[in-house]
Amino acid sequence: MKLIFDIGFNVGAFSRACFEKYPGCTVVGVEANRTLLFGAKALLRRAIFKLKRRRLILLHSLVSSESGGTLPFYISDISSGLSSASTKHIQDSRFTLGNKFLIGDARRWNRVVAVNTVTLDDLISKFGTPDLIKVDVEGFEFEVLTGLSSSVPILCFEWHEESLGEALKCLEHLKSIGYRKYGVVGYFEDPSDECSKLFTNIGSAAGHLDFPENYYSIEDFILSNFCNEQRRVNWGMIYVKT
Repeated sequence: MKLIFDIGFNVGAFSRACFEKYPGCTVVGVEANRTLLFGAKALLRRAIFKLKRRRLILLHSLVSSESGGTLPFYISDISSGLSSASTKHIQDSRFTLGNKFLIGDARRWNRVVAVNTVTLDDLISKFGTPDLIKVDVEGFEFEVLTGLSSSVPILCFEWHEESLGEALKCLEHLKSIGYRKYGVVGYFEDPSDECSKLFTNIGSAAGHLDFPENYYSIEDFILSNFCNEQRRVNWGMIYVKT
């Protein structure tokens, strides 16, 4: 792979995995949380990337369905991975409502800022068509993906079982722009034999470049059979290919 878009760059874990697997690639990382791009720790990480001759382009923007405007972005200074532009995600996620592993707390999002918006189509127009797009934006995935009007070779986005409906909306849009093959990596609590045959259970997913072992048509992609929106435990990355 030569060009990769990392949407929801965060602290650069996914980009680092891309550089390790594809040493000569260029990564365009987009992050709406300015602190994650320009804080002291972020500058140190960027210096390390530069020393290793990594081809990294970073943008402070919020990827959305429309460009040229601004949207509110809700920041959690407690955890870098929780900031989001989706109020629905904030209200309904495991981080607010809790689960068997987490104590919920809506106060995690302690401040809001306005961030300029850009679309995936804009990024493609500026940087070229990527070989891979990764989208990990805490419940704002559908808005990001509807800013893409044509397919790229591979795309992946994060899913949580409590927001299964949003993931299914994403799949419908991706189908409409030409994607035909769907696969999953992630965490499944007590996966059944059927689940293990269909999907790749790796215990974690976001921040890593782990491709699914199998891909399926939309008709055979039965992720909903293994999701319980009240449990709020299963999660991972959905990969799609043309």
